[in-house]
Amino acid sequence: MKKKSILLMAGLMIAAASPVSCTSSTHEQDFMIEGRLTNVPDSTRIVVFENMGNRGLNIAQDTIINGKFRLAGKTNEEGLRFARIYCYSPKDEFTCISWDILCLIPGSKITIDGTTTDHSEWKIKSNVPAQKTMNLFREQTQEEYSLMNQLCIEHYPLQEAFFDEKRLEQPMEIQKQMQAELEGIRARQESVDNILCRKQLNLMAKLPIDEVWLHQMIHITRSKDPQVQKVAKQLCQQLDASHKMTEDGEYIMNHFFPSLQVKVGDMVPDIELKDTLGHTHRLKELQGRYVLLDFWKNGCQPCMMSIPEMGEIAEQMKDSVAVVSISPDDLATWKETTIKHGIKWHNWNDMKGVNGIFAHYQIKGYPTYFLVAPNGKLIAKQVGYSKGSLFKFVKEHTSSVEKM
Repeated sequence: MKKKSILLMAGLMIAAASPVSCTSSTHEQDFMIEGRLTNVPDSTRIVVFENMGNRGLNIAQDTIINGKFRLAGKTNEEGLRFARIYCYSPKDEFTCISWDILCLIPGSKITIDGTTTDHSEWKIKSNVPAQKTMNLFREQTQEEYSLMNQLCIEHYPLQEAFFDEKRLEQPMEIQKQMQAELEGIRARQESVDNILCRKQLNLMAKLPIDEVWLHQMIHITRSKDPQVQKVAKQLCQQLDASHKMTEDGEYIMNHFFPSLQVKVGDMVPDIELKDTLGHTHRLKELQGRYVLLDFWKNGCQPCMMSIPEMGEIAEQMKDSVAVVSISPDDLATWKETTIKHGIKWHNWNDMKGVNGIFAHYQIKGYPTYFLVAPNGKLIAKQVGYSKGSLFKFVKEHTSSVEKM
């Protein structure tokens, strides 16, 4: 079955569409979620987003009154999908940031009971068989999920402030302090996540491989813990042909058993890419100039922030540097974002999502940049963006190569 992830949220690198009313009759609904969260203030808001590739669509929302809420919606996808729940306090601040905790299929009927907005302690009942397995994962890692929830709540306002252009008006000491606080939270998140992944792997060793198992493994592939990666790779050797044919299975195989792995020092591979008009391109056609590769996606806040600077590089350094943005988005989302943000330089896509060139270049975070020398060799890599960092990255590495 084809699986899509549904994000019950509003924000965090997802582009929101207009709200869809929850007042349709039950027989028209794809899923029904009824919940009770005691000790939660009235007017706490829950927003439902469906993630269509890298584009978020608002498909349902409700406001908690007297501890109760009701979310109903219909999606365009069939088969099993996974869901998250994000809550906003009456002041429109995050009070709950969940991971994928719900399994949805057409006709899903789900109840949620809890005493707070901390999703780790919620009791979830469902007519979807896969929810039982999802609940096992939640129970196995309840303590870690609770800690991650608190860290995400701390991280969110700091991240918003950090990516606000007004930050640049602050004294440098304050900017450095803000960055240090963010890095500290991320380090704690990574530490907790490593424990969470190890507990999940212990459970996965005892469970049959199914869609929930594969979905959990997708999260584990992003761990930086070498022991976690070693154990996960051993477990994934059990995947059969039916598992490998799924979207998640293909991603997992590309991660642990890549057929092509590109790294700094390698020559760029001859991969076919398309522009928004459908014309075919290859990176080798740009040899003779430096090439700045920009791996980005719609909904990534730093990716969007980098666009003006990339445009300046494409124009000011066009005689020596070619800029190539590469997207994993579906065609409609990719074209829409290209037009909206005025991307006029080389802008390509292999239409394989994260299972094509993104897998070959081992892209784990957005944006990720590579610099290619005029002879076609990858000479440098940078993950993340801050204002001015691209000019610095390009000038620093083109100068060092030219001096050799």
